Amino acid sequence: MSNKEQSALKSAEEWLIALSDSDKSGFDERAFRDWLSASPQNADKFLQQQAIWLGVSQAAQGIDVDALLTQLPPVKEFPQNDAGASVNEEQRDEPREPRISARTWLSAAASVVIMVAVAVLYRFDSQPAAQEYLTALGEMRQIVLEDGSQMHLNTRSNVEVKYEKHYRLAQIFQGEVFFDIAPDSGRPFFIDSQGTLVRVLGTKFNVRLYPDKTVVSVQEGSVAVSRAAFTGAEAEVGDYTLTSFDQAVIPLAETQADVVLKRGIDIDQVLAWTENRMVFKDDALSEIISEFNRYVDIPLMFDDDAIGQLKMTGVFSTDDTDAFLAVLSQTMSLQWRYDALASKIVLSRSESR
Repeated sequence: MSNKEQSALKSAEEWLIALSDSDKSGFDERAFRDWLSASPQNADKFLQQQAIWLGVSQAAQGIDVDALLTQLPPVKEFPQNDAGASVNEEQRDEPREPRISARTWLSAAASVVIMVAVAVLYRFDSQPAAQEYLTALGEMRQIVLEDGSQMHLNTRSNVEVKYEKHYRLAQIFQGEVFFDIAPDSGRPFFIDSQGTLVRVLGTKFNVRLYPDKTVVSVQEGSVAVSRAAFTGAEAEVGDYTLTSFDQAVIPLAETQADVVLKRGIDIDQVLAWTENRMVFKDDALSEIISEFNRYVDIPLMFDDDAIGQLKMTGVFSTDDTDAFLAVLSQTMSLQWRYDALASKIVLSRSESR
């Protein structure tokens, strides 16, 4: 790369930084136009750096710079006589098409480049950024969104929220979230949970994503649910309508399993996790241990499948494994040991039993 090209590249980067600044305090449009008009290479380097810096192509932004530039008239200089002087139109023996000087052409090109630069950066900056929210193992987190809506994330959850002009969208990639959505009839709230789409104007409900299904449980209000993915503000959602104390179990589409609707569920049991509790009512020990393992660093397991079929009722803290193990020992005659190799707690029947 020549020194001239390196200089043009460096200047292009500096102008791009100035133009991209939110308050434009370092941007002088007149000086920018003069720099662009000085050389076609300047405009070329600027557009190249803009595409690289934003990480997008001109086509991705929907702006055809090449087409815009071809609309400019060709660069044509006045011809010169043998002495090197310009020949004006009156001196020509035959009519010629109007000529445009290189300076005029570069000025016009500079205007096009400025228009493109501002348009691309405006599109890039004006795209609503999706906000990602994460929780680690055993962590719970409450989020208040910009419109007053609230999300309560359970352990190991991953949610991305995006607010557009005509809709609000939360995409759940992992975990469990309790939503308390602020009403906004002109901007419905959608939840996309790996093939399950929920549409709501304002209500309180819980969404839990499993490896093979999504479970939607409504505490208050109503939601529309469909087995579909989000396609935009006009997305049709309404295969099932859930109201207070309703629950829908929506298997992933590829499983080809039927959607299961439940009425009159114990919503307090579903939402016990929001208070760091787990409530079990005659549930299999295998399911209970699976729930515990969502919150603990050292997972639990049993060495006999028959142990997993045992039933149990109780209320436990999500962060108190010792209390849980004590209850198992006292009420179910189970003992436990730490398997250092597997880094797990193994449950087995007491030898005295």
